[in-house]
Amino acid sequence: MELEKFHDGIVIVSGDGLVYEVINGLMDRKDRMKAVQVPIGVIPAGSGNAMASAILHRVGENYRKNAIMHAAFILTKPGSHPLDLISVQTDTLKVISFLAVAWGIIADIDIESERYRFLGAARFTFGAFVRIINLRHYHGKLTYLPVDDPSKYQISKSSRIYPKDNDDETIHDDDEIQRQHMTRHHSTYQMKADELPEMTGRSMPRHLTVTQGLSLQGDDEFSFKDKFIREDLDSNGFTKHPSSEEGDSGVNISNGSPRELSSSTGNTSSPCLTDSSGSGEGTIETLLPALSEPVPSNWETLEGDFVGIVITYMSHLSQDVMAWPDREFDEGCLSIQYLKCPVTRKNCLDLMEAFTDGSHIEKDLVQVLYARAFRLEPMTEPGILTIDGERIDYGPIQAEVIPNLKGKVLTPAPR
Repeated sequence: MELEKFHDGIVIVSGDGLVYEVINGLMDRKDRMKAVQVPIGVIPAGSGNAMASAILHRVGENYRKNAIMHAAFILTKPGSHPLDLISVQTDTLKVISFLAVAWGIIADIDIESERYRFLGAARFTFGAFVRIINLRHYHGKLTYLPVDDPSKYQISKSSRIYPKDNDDETIHDDDEIQRQHMTRHHSTYQMKADELPEMTGRSMPRHLTVTQGLSLQGDDEFSFKDKFIREDLDSNGFTKHPSSEEGDSGVNISNGSPRELSSSTGNTSSPCLTDSSGSGEGTIETLLPALSEPVPSNWETLEGDFVGIVITYMSHLSQDVMAWPDREFDEGCLSIQYLKCPVTRKNCLDLMEAFTDGSHIEKDLVQVLYARAFRLEPMTEPGILTIDGERIDYGPIQAEVIPNLKGKVLTPAPR
């Protein structure tokens, strides 16, 4: 297929699964370094729609009502934005991820709710209730390479204003000030057919919308024996300790020796992260050691009992779950969010609501770290691991933000 035919971009009408397939398909080409620069646009037609929600949220369009119309509208406007690409490795797999890696309750909900797909997006909410009632915990070890300055990615608890979950459009205080000075419609949804701008070759005027609250998702399938959490679990069972000697916890990516990541092992159908087109642009840098090797001394370690861990690099995990408020697409950083034991079922129900607007990151139970790479080693079997909502073989997994390669998403400049 000739890339020149798609220089304006590729529009995907689907959910996040097809976005995952398109990105990995581009990376599986011989000219992958060039192919991945083709911008990707999304019209949401799935049950999760995380990518589409993130794009609409970024530009101020309503992603909760009439998301298809809003997504189609912004695709008529020029512009693209760089997208972080994440290299993920297991013992049998090497793929490119754009959304998240999940283990524990989030992965359980996502996969086990497949049996309730007839409920539509509500399957996640129903599955979440089922999973919280039958709460599990998992023992594992997480090692990660922290960012140099976490404060760049942290959200101020005192300054952030979260949208409320109402049927009507709800706005932030700064949006209200802006609305008082606007004479334009706030949303394409508020416009009548005869008020829509004429479709010309020029960029159309921006129509501002407001950001709304969300509503949670979850899933279920009793695929293995439930393991209930004891609410009297010893909190000392969860330990945190640096894996390096004192004074050697700093991060300096330039100290590593970037190496070529090939697909000579594992799944041969997975993309090889080198360019074989003869362009000479070819090698993608990585600091990840082999899974069989220990992590470098400047990585840090968490080990203990978890309810769940999600490593995300997108503002939304679905249309109704805001995981990382105000996240841009190309910050070169991973957000590691985890819930450790002990935790009650009531705590989890409270977090369900908080996940709808991103306020979960303010909860004391939820710990948030910012990293450039990680390795997760599950020690409780059986279990579920997912990449971008797709189930993979259960076992050790590691990933990093690719430092010298980014994709592109079709999106106009934010308002």
